[in-house]
Amino acid sequence: MIVHWLGWISVILMVLSFGAWLLRKTGCREKKLLQQFRGKRHHQWGEGMLLVALIHGVLSILFFHHLCKKKVLTGILVFLAAFCLKMTAEKRKQLGGKWLQYHRIAAVALLPLLALHVLFSLFGGR
Repeated sequence: MIVHWLGWISVILMVLSFGAWLLRKTGCREKKLLQQFRGKRHHQWGEGMLLVALIHGVLSILFFHHLCKKKVLTGILVFLAAFCLKMTAEKRKQLGGKWLQYHRIAAVALLPLLALHVLFSLFGGR
């Protein structure tokens, strides 16, 4: 049961870290609200998501040996995409002006992978 909740906590943290982008896409122009979803909190939510996702994945593999291979594969791919997000942010000085483009590409890759992982988890059977 805890593994299940850790997965959803990770999803919530990811949605929070996408908060500024989501608000801009919905047409929000409220600067104070947008600032709440940027900067330090954005990084904290992203790092929290990675940590919770790692614990979720390790516990899932340790305690649920019967997991569907599709769930494990998509979970690993989701984690790798999230890790790429973190690495593009960490290496922004080395990547120069292209770091944000790489960061956005990793974010775009993360969303469908997460959707696929959740679908396999909910409807994929064993």
